[in-house]
Amino acid sequence: MTDIPTPASTWVLIDENPATINDAALAVAMTDPTATTATIVDSPSGLHNNASGFAFADGHSEIHRWNSFETCNAARAAVSSSDPGFVADAIWLSSVTSVLK
Repeated sequence: MTDIPTPASTWVLIDENPATINDAALAVAMTDPTATTATIVDSPSGLHNNASGFAFADGHSEIHRWNSFETCNAARAAVSSSDPGFVADAIWLSSVTSVLK
């Protein structure tokens, strides 16, 4: 647990959009908090009324509702957009994704 700097805000499991499942991982293109455009490589699922389930490293789970329908309902992988809701979603997803030390 000490290897994860912020276990309460680092996801371990996520619902992935069935259209972008291509391997055993969800790829995240890290997005800078000041970005005006973003890319979401593997789309999270929107099967929970435009929301996805997350399990975090500290053991808690939550449902996160997406700002943009496009975030979780992509028909293919690697979708880019400058829609403010989509960019906000990419920034949030990046903020709860681990990074290499």
